[in-house]
Amino acid sequence: MQLAGPEHLRDFVVDGKLQLSLDQDIQLALANNTNVRIDELTYQSAWYNVLSARSVFEPVINGNASALRGTSPQASQLGGAQTLSSLSQSVGLNLTQFLPTGTSLTVGTNTSRSSSNSSFNTFNPSYSSGLNFGFTQSLLRNRGLFVNRAPIVIAQRGLQMSRDNFESQV
Repeated sequence: MQLAGPEHLRDFVVDGKLQLSLDQDIQLALANNTNVRIDELTYQSAWYNVLSARSVFEPVINGNASALRGTSPQASQLGGAQTLSSLSQSVGLNLTQFLPTGTSLTVGTNTSRSSSNSSFNTFNPSYSSGLNFGFTQSLLRNRGLFVNRAPIVIAQRGLQMSRDNFESQV
């Protein structure tokens, strides 16, 4: 395996000679130090761990849609048509939010449309819709601020440790 050469070194070559100020020398040394790069990646990884721990409290949106068409021959006049044809369509949308106290809130809506060629239908097409609210509070498991915020606090402390390691390495 071949190692890459130093980065940005050719930027400071003028007429075949290397010309650097003290600040530029320090910047080149830091840019090409493997330990500094490793500590920088560790710091970035710790930052992503904090984001991941916080993602539990982000709202979640779920949507669904369905359609069903049916055709069936009728054996009697009570079906309303010789060949009964029906169409049902439904759409739903839910929003769920998990709070640091362990509470889960849900708000949702659904709408459906039904149509048929039956002569006995009063409303054709017919629509129905609903709105629902949900509230869930665990009594024992995941109850309280400390239990739910502990992963965030641990990730933040890991971030602080990796930041301190990075600064001491630099």
